[in-house]
Parts: sequence; structure tokens; C-alpha cells
Amino acid sequence: MRLWPNTLVTALGVLTALWTAAKLSSFLWLYLRPSSFNRYTKTKDGSLPWAFITGASSGIGRSFALELASKGFNVVIHARNKSKLDAVEAELLAKFPSCEVRCLTIDASAPSEWDFEHIASSVSDVPIKVLINNVGATMPIGHEFDTLDSYTPDELHASINTNAAFPMLLTAALIPNLLNHQPALISNVGSW
Repeated sequence: MRLWPNTLVTALGVLTALWTAAKLSSFLWLYLRPSSFNRYTKTKDGSLPWAFITGASSGIGRSFALELASKGFNVVIHARNKSKLDAVEAELLAKFPSCEVRCLTIDASAPSEWDFEHIASSVSDVPIKVLINNVGATMPIGHEFDTLDSYTPDELHASINTNAAFPMLLTAALIPNLLNHQPALISNVGSW
């Protein structure tokens, strides 16, 4: 009779230890496993792969462009500010002279500038292996945490267009290219 409570406590202890070990192993595997990124660096015909990065004029997008170029990718960089985009292009070419760079200047908040058919055709001759949807914008400075009724319809439309509509429609336009050059990677990046 005295064995039963001890056996139950022991069994619970063993189960807890096993559960903890499984969680720890899962966590460690996430960070210690070999990267599978190399499978995106090869094309069927042996040409260099291409990456398409939106919002690449500064910050995370610029860093993605530099990192992917360092891994041997040619890059298509997108931003709304041509002078900033030209500066990133110059930086890429200075650091990685063999890298090919294409620039697309389009305001993601302005649907009147969108021509996804043209965008898709402008990269139809290159194997896009990686698409990084990094373009994004916060609400206007000064009322980031206001209620929806404090924003104008134009501000709301600009936010929705930049953060949701443009990346989704761009992805849809580039899907045929990505599917033709599998394996391919789509990454949607957001920050605040």
C-alpha cells in the first residue's frame, strides 16, 4: 500500500522529465539543425539564382539584399524612393561586383502605380528562387495607437495597400516564376 503513492509520484516525475526533455530537444533542434537554405542557391541550368526583395532601400530589406548577394544571389530590389534604391544598388555592386541588380521603383501605397503584369514580365527571364515581401509601413507618426475612426480613409487605404494588398498581388504575379524554378522560398516580413 505504501508503494502506490511513491510509484505515482515517480511516474509523474518521469513523465515531466520526458516532456521537458522533448521540449528542450525541439527548441535546440530549431537552432542547431543544419540550414536548408542551400537548396535555394542552385538552379536547374546552373545559372545564378535571383532574389526579389521589396522594401529594400533601408533597414531589414537592405540587409536582406546584402546578405543574399553575399550568398551568390543576383537581386531585384524594390522601393518607392529612387535615390535610396540607387544608393543600395551602388553599395551592392561595390561589395559584390559579380552580382546583377535590377531596381523597381514603385510606391506600394499607391495602386495607380501598380502594374503586376509588367513586374512579372520584367523578371520572366531570370530564375526567381527567393521572394522577400518586406515592404511595410506603420500608421502616420503621432497616432499609431489611435482608434480607427481617427484615421482618414486615405491613410487606412495606404496602410492596407502597403502592408497587405501589394505583397499579396506581387506574390500572385510572381508565383509562375517561382513554380518554374522550384524549390523556391517566399518570406513575408513584418516589423513595427
